[in-house]
Amino acid sequence: RAAESMLAVDGDIAPAMSNLSLKHSAAHGGTFAVAGGQAWALGPLEVAFNQGDGLVINGGNAALTLSAVRAHANQGGGMVVSTTGPLGIQDSESANNGGVGISMTTTARLDLQRTTVTGQESGTGVVVNNAAPDSTFVDLTVAGNAIALRAVPNLIERILTDNDIRDIERGIRVIGATLTEAVNWAAGPIYVLEGDTTVAAGAALNLAAGAMVKFVDATEWRDDVDLNVSGRLTTILGEAPVVFTALTDDIGGDTNGDGVASTPAPGRWGRISSSGDALLQLDGATIRYGGGGNDGRCC
Repeated sequence: RAAESMLAVDGDIAPAMSNLSLKHSAAHGGTFAVAGGQAWALGPLEVAFNQGDGLVINGGNAALTLSAVRAHANQGGGMVVSTTGPLGIQDSESANNGGVGISMTTTARLDLQRTTVTGQESGTGVVVNNAAPDSTFVDLTVAGNAIALRAVPNLIERILTDNDIRDIERGIRVIGATLTEAVNWAAGPIYVLEGDTTVAAGAALNLAAGAMVKFVDATEWRDDVDLNVSGRLTTILGEAPVVFTALTDDIGGDTNGDGVASTPAPGRWGRISSSGDALLQLDGATIRYGGGGNDGRCC
């Protein structure tokens, strides 16, 4: 049985490592689990040709900074980083890995700067599972990935603004979570809701004319996806309608990437619902192939 990782660091004391190369492991290249709260940094670092993920970090509640990390040609993901403290990744690259390019999770602020994520031909380029709404994303290049971006709804607009996010035919994937900010989603990308998404009281989701939102299909193990509004949902009237539809609906493109293997049908997703003091301003919107139940593809 292969070890979990070729280099495993586990403890309360932050490691002091730089100019490190981790290659050709039968497992992950390096795993770091640091429970202490002190700030620590890692890099320059190269992780490559490993049979698992290149780099796996669980930073506990530490403030973590990765600089000049190059993760490439790993059979798993390039970098998988989780902490409850502030997280910074800068001047780094993740390329040609078998899984995700960079996956990031924190309950604090995330700063991703001057980083390139390319060539994950069967995986997602950038995944932001969670981060504070004031997180920053600067000088990013994301290209040549099966799916360019998967992130929580608070951060979609921030990531797409003034960054080079290419090859988005499979849609911008929105992780099911609660939107707590006022955000604007422009026309162009197709936004794919992968789980129930809630617009909280005091928050707003504004969809430009021509914007398209698709919902993943219910399956035997996943309930129909809903968009629940306790704040404000606004669609802007223009030459093209705002469309809410199923992922299997090829309007706007073959977003699920299966050619003609799947077709839309009524009940593929759930509903748009409002509660409390919610405000729905739906002008020029088209809604189709929803109305499913809450126990898989029941209806």
